[in-house]
Amino acid sequence: MCRPGESGFSWLHGGDLPLLSVFPVLMAVLALVSLISMRGDALIADGITYFSYAATFLGCAVVCLPYAERERGILRLRWLLFATGLVFNAGAFLIAGMTQWGLVANGNAQIYLVLLRALSSSMLLLAITLFFSQASVMMVVLDALQALLFGFLHLCLVFDPRTHDLFTKHHVTISTAIAVFLFLTSMTALFGAGSPAEARFLRLLSFFMGSQVIACFLANQVSYQWLHYELTSTWDIAVTICNVAFIWLATAGLRFRDQPEMSERPTVLVRNLMPSAVSLGNVAFGLLMLLYHPFGAIGIVLVTVVLFALRTILLQSQAGVEREQLQQLNRELEHLITIDALTGAGNRRSLAHAVAELRGEGKFALALVDVDSFKQANDHHGHLYGDEVLKTISGVLMAAAQVTPNGLCARLGGDEFALLLPGLDPLSARRVADEARMCICDLALKAGDGTISVSIGLTVAEIADGLPFEGLMRRADEALYCAKSLGRDRVELWSEPRPVSNAKLRDRSATA
Repeated sequence: MCRPGESGFSWLHGGDLPLLSVFPVLMAVLALVSLISMRGDALIADGITYFSYAATFLGCAVVCLPYAERERGILRLRWLLFATGLVFNAGAFLIAGMTQWGLVANGNAQIYLVLLRALSSSMLLLAITLFFSQASVMMVVLDALQALLFGFLHLCLVFDPRTHDLFTKHHVTISTAIAVFLFLTSMTALFGAGSPAEARFLRLLSFFMGSQVIACFLANQVSYQWLHYELTSTWDIAVTICNVAFIWLATAGLRFRDQPEMSERPTVLVRNLMPSAVSLGNVAFGLLMLLYHPFGAIGIVLVTVVLFALRTILLQSQAGVEREQLQQLNRELEHLITIDALTGAGNRRSLAHAVAELRGEGKFALALVDVDSFKQANDHHGHLYGDEVLKTISGVLMAAAQVTPNGLCARLGGDEFALLLPGLDPLSARRVADEARMCICDLALKAGDGTISVSIGLTVAEIADGLPFEGLMRRADEALYCAKSLGRDRVELWSEPRPVSNAKLRDRSATA
């Protein structure tokens, strides 16, 4: 039983058992046994070598399982695909060892051996290229079909159905070429890793595929083709050693649970185009297949092109949907940052933007509106009532803004509003502002013992004024101060000399 917080594979990477260190040692001992057996009978040694391959590939699959246990979603699936591909490889070499020792008939065994190797290629390729956690089901199906088609090509290129045997002259070269393709694909995919966990997965997978390229070169190219060993040789131990190296690296990595932050953002182009690499590989191996099965090769290339075209169409469609969603989100965000949440009027940002756009279109009026006795309304009737007062006044001011094109009502904060009236001269602007003031008075909104009224400060700007937004706000604010000083519930227009100066003098005299 696992203790709370432990994974189902704690026996391998933690707890009281030191198998984290022992497991690679056991595999290394197996490699040593395989090497010693090569001094004896070549046929027996060949079988032992294949069995050591099967055992170490199975060991590689076992150390992938704790990584799958620690992940979720699409990344867990990719770890499981990786492990499944390794199990298929182990099964293929198990059959090869049994065939070598005469435990199964060669003619029946070869097809199963090559089929397992082909399925292994498909699983490894799908583990590399299955990127999209939010991809449509159809896109995932197309990716899976391309990977299975790659495995079918592997099968057709190395197995002759007429003789039920391998193409002895070419199958080792093709196997090496497939290993190189998988290594290059995994290394390219690493540039598009979208998270530290995904980067670690692709690094380990790339290390495994790189080690297989080395092993294939030594065991196939050097031993089989250059030195002409028909059975096993010392060079064949390379496969077992490379597998043991992967097991050691993977088990060592299980010690570290903390994943470092990525220093760079993933390459979007790589993530979008990686599945297309499978199509290119299928086309390349399909053209190679012309040497053996011309008509079959043409059919496979056509199927590959059709699957690629369908996936491209789906990708473009998904990109279009995502682009529209992004634009809609941007519009919603823009609305949120330019609209007052309580009243639905604009805010200071939207007011400044509107004033900037009106600079080249003639005169415009800017009014600042302050709610008189708003504190008494809050104190006597509560803040919810105060919110309703602000909403009602905002509705009146927004209606007043509609008397002229591009008019705007904005809430600047608290009980202060602004009214932008483009194209109006001072007299017209004052008339609109006064009508709004009287309309608010007629509502008779309660404010303690009295009713709500508004004071309005108004300024009109011309193109030639060239005042910045803050300068216009200052003028309107001075006019508003004048309106409040003269008794409130009125509209005052800013002009030279500033009427607020006399009010200040009276205040100072009264104070003296």
